[in-house]
Amino acid sequence: MRKSLRKKARKTIQNLTKHILTDQMLESEYVKDKIEQDIESLTDLYMQVESNNIMQRSILDTVSRGNTMPRMYEVFGQLTDKIQAINKQILATESQIRKTYIDLKFEIKDKEAELIEAAQNNSNALTTSQPQGNQNIVTSSKQLIEMAKKKHMEKLNSIKEIECTEEND
Repeated sequence: MRKSLRKKARKTIQNLTKHILTDQMLESEYVKDKIEQDIESLTDLYMQVESNNIMQRSILDTVSRGNTMPRMYEVFGQLTDKIQAINKQILATESQIRKTYIDLKFEIKDKEAELIEAAQNNSNALTTSQPQGNQNIVTSSKQLIEMAKKKHMEKLNSIKEIECTEEND
């Protein structure tokens, strides 16, 4: 029973998310974890409703066999109230989940915009001036490391040249 209710919860969450988030956003580990948490939460609510429905059917079967104790009607009424409350909670949970994914979408877009801006700022910061007035634009960390090694080697060579000339004097 839980497996089918989990499948129902997964379908509900997927229907909610596919209209809000892009496929790329859905591939994020953070989003995947959030989806699994929401599926589990919704499954638990569906499970409560189903358990109460089973109890109600059991009471109805007992009453139909002729056992009409007043307590059964009282419990049946309490179960009905519980089911209504849980259904309201399911609707509120689905609504909250929808709002959460809308907020998450904007949060991801803001983060992507920040990363793009940071990358643009880094590319501007990684532009270095050459003595001739030429500029090199570093487009990857590998290039940056190679450039740093080259400059480091140039400095080492100039230090060695200075040491050699000082020794000869």
